[in-house]
Amino acid sequence: MAAVYRNSPGTKWLAQEYGISKDEVRDLLERLAREKARAGDTKPLEPCYDLGARSHLSFEEWLQQLIKRW
Repeated sequence: MAAVYRNSPGTKWLAQEYGISKDEVRDLLERLAREKARAGDTKPLEPCYDLGARSHLSFEEWLQQLIKRW
């Protein structure tokens, strides 16, 4: 959900429901992004439009914004 839909509120809500900290979410999403990149599945990591930022963000940029605004 986080990578494909860039759903910040949903990502945060799920993390809270499962008792996962902000740092754990960041580490998990970074690891999963590296695995996707190694496997050649870069589509979920490519820039897409972020309504909150009003610009296209790569997954890494989106993740930075998520953690910053947590």
